[in-house]
Amino acid sequence: MKLNRSELERGFQNKLFDIPAEGLQLQEVQVEGGNMECILSAEAIPEGFKISGSITIRYMESCDRCLDSFVDEHTSAITCILTPNKELIDESDPEVILFTGADHEVDLGTIFRDAILLEESFKRLCREDCKGLCPSCGINKNSGECSCAEDDSNSPLDALKQM
Repeated sequence: MKLNRSELERGFQNKLFDIPAEGLQLQEVQVEGGNMECILSAEAIPEGFKISGSITIRYMESCDRCLDSFVDEHTSAITCILTPNKELIDESDPEVILFTGADHEVDLGTIFRDAILLEESFKRLCREDCKGLCPSCGINKNSGECSCAEDDSNSPLDALKQM
């Protein structure tokens, strides 16, 4: 997503942007509807411009326990500084971007991409009390019970149960 210098100079408050996921190179992430909602504000500061706001992502996920598809929504805060001062630029801080007087627009795609990848869940559960799949017949225990008897006879965790 790109912002023009003229927009930044005028400043804006809580401006809504609809960002297509395909432009952010998120091959490993599926976004519901293909777009994300972003609300940004921009203001001039002595060092350049400050951009702040949030981005809302609706991930299309597959539950790790039952394999059902579900939508997982996250909102992530976005803050960055655009500055012509090269002394403020630090390779370890991607939220400070070099934006010289010769630049007419800035691409915030990497800031959004990083925020999206950091918000994605490690453990994907359709709900906290997901019962998962039956290890014998494979039925989804959230939608029904099976008649399989639980076989604990030769579990590799038997030694732990004795503790």
